[in-house]
Amino acid sequence: MPRPTRSFAALVLAFTALAGLAACSSTEDVAAPATTSTSTIPAGASDPEDDSGSADGTGASEDEATDCEADQEAGSERLSGSETVMWTADTESTQATTDATADTTLTFQSDGTLDRSELTIGVNEVFAIVGDDEIRAVIVGCADGQTVYGPAPAGFYITVPGTYDVVEELSDATIATITVE
Repeated sequence: MPRPTRSFAALVLAFTALAGLAACSSTEDVAAPATTSTSTIPAGASDPEDDSGSADGTGASEDEATDCEADQEAGSERLSGSETVMWTADTESTQATTDATADTTLTFQSDGTLDRSELTIGVNEVFAIVGDDEIRAVIVGCADGQTVYGPAPAGFYITVPGTYDVVEELSDATIATITVE
């Protein structure tokens, strides 16, 4: 017969795991971050020469929402849920998070901002976002949200040139821009 303390510890551990899963999941649809795109700019990317988006950078037009829907539909089999923004954690990934360098790593600061608000990388070049002591969630382009916590980096790469917003999902604030050349 198991000891009561072991049964209680197992129960507490199971409850903690379930509470953690519930905190990291959501049943509501989260709007994709604002981007401005044209027919020559990929879904989820914005044209750096087009400033027709909303003044505060948070509103997406109907065309932009359609572009994200197309990108997400095409990438529905990927962990990132995107055809253009990939997570290195995806089993089909051709890149590794360890390929990110100090120059291609963005780090959360205690105030919820990143250490840099702009990053320029090449197509398929890995970049990483590193957390702080808070649990953070980021959206890059039209991809699904990615949880970032502590020193463990979340790795990404983008397959199409353009400009992609990095949005802190909980506050819905654009915290960085990734330019892919």
